[in-house]
Amino acid sequence: MSDLTRFSKGLSGAEWDTLWCLFRNGATWDGNIPSKSGRDSLISDGLAYRDNGWTILTVEGFHAAIAAGMDKKKGTR
Repeated sequence: MSDLTRFSKGLSGAEWDTLWCLFRNGATWDGNIPSKSGRDSLISDGLAYRDNGWTILTVEGFHAAIAAGMDKKKGTR
């Protein structure tokens, strides 16, 4: 199993919701992040980064979202 598949299959609900938000909306202001703990976890796993109050997916985060099938979904899970 690739690292991206491992990330996308083993995400908590908070991580999943935050990854989906960042994938769907792009850079997201802290006040609009669905879960601060999900954000922090994605950052520590290298799937997102935070700059001046905004959270953005890394290239790895973008690929993890694709591996999770988020590019084919219209809504949430």
